[in-house]
Amino acid sequence: MEESFTQAMRHALILAGGPGLRLWPMSREKRPKQLVSLLNGRSLLTAAADRLDDVVAPANCYVCLAPAEAKRGVMAV
Repeated sequence: MEESFTQAMRHALILAGGPGLRLWPMSREKRPKQLVSLLNGRSLLTAAADRLDDVVAPANCYVCLAPAEAKRGVMAV
């Protein structure tokens, strides 16, 4: 993506938390809902980040995760 002025001005925050009760039993403590592969083998977190590709510069994309999920979540994106 070639970064435009508009893209450089935008910032995005992906909220990826919560217990994932609606996705139980696929979502568990060791495998939170945002990391479950649902969309053609991609996680919900990866799909959300991919949708931002043409809208926001990658350096301006942030993910808000629970502390226990932070390491796995960053690796997933």
